[in-house]
Amino acid sequence: IPACVLVGERDTLRDPALRQSARLDKEQGENRFERGQRWINAMCHAAHQHGLNTDYRFVELPSVGHSFRRVVKEGGLAEQVFNCLFDTQRQRYALEPSVKKGLALNSFNNTLITKNPCEVSA
Repeated sequence: IPACVLVGERDTLRDPALRQSARLDKEQGENRFERGQRWINAMCHAAHQHGLNTDYRFVELPSVGHSFRRVVKEGGLAEQVFNCLFDTQRQRYALEPSVKKGLALNSFNNTLITKNPCEVSA
């Protein structure tokens, strides 16, 4: 099952709503941004271990934190959800040879985003 994790690039605060413990921080990350990245990496690893090439994406929403209103209004959340659901980033990526492998263009603000971290080579 494909998955797309969308997180504001500034979603790094450790507020009271964030579950916190030394164990959680070590396993999952110290904030929501790190936790989103680690979850996608764990899913990529698990898929690879089972011989699957599943589409997992981590999308960094620019200039926003955890505020839903700001993520929608300023971070382009609605468009990015649409892109993930209907694969428009993959289609755009196929049409734009100037975009490097493993990256796609965020049409909301023309920044590069990770397309599928499972496919990104080091």
